[in-house]
Amino acid sequence: GVDGDAAYAIFVSSDGNDADNGTRARPVRTIQQGITLASAQAPPFAVYVSAGFYGESITLASGVSVYGLYNRADAWKRGSANVTQLLGGATAVAATLLISPTRLDGLGITAACAGTPGGNSIAVYASETGTYLAIHGCTIIAGNGGGGTGGVNGSTVSDTATGGGGGNNGD
Repeated sequence: GVDGDAAYAIFVSSDGNDADNGTRARPVRTIQQGITLASAQAPPFAVYVSAGFYGESITLASGVSVYGLYNRADAWKRGSANVTQLLGGATAVAATLLISPTRLDGLGITAACAGTPGGNSIAVYASETGTYLAIHGCTIIAGNGGGGTGGVNGSTVSDTATGGGGGNNGD
């Protein structure tokens, strides 16, 4: 069966329903809903994500680890053939203010290209995570940043001096 402790996990599947409770039999549909349910537990549960494509950006919660490579159709067994792909916005994963160990494991993470001139594409943004964020077995790809904006014209410079007095011819 499950690689990990199913009693302390929230399950996510692309054919799940976010109104469900996140058990193996009734997984939620989005990774973010899985993180929300897992972080409400004491201590926080892990999130096990079945193979599939997840079109969402996520914000990690301290102590909630997210594991991909599961296969709901095969009794939630874990294996490298079970590609779990997060297709996020311009910032696909955000992690801030982590105060306990948090892990991303076995996910493909792709950020969208920036949608505005001068904008960023960030696959994983981490701030104030200390040593608590671990990333293992993930493929991380950022999209293209936004093109620069046009600059302003420079000032016109004249190459003719005005108002100066005559020279002294080297005397």
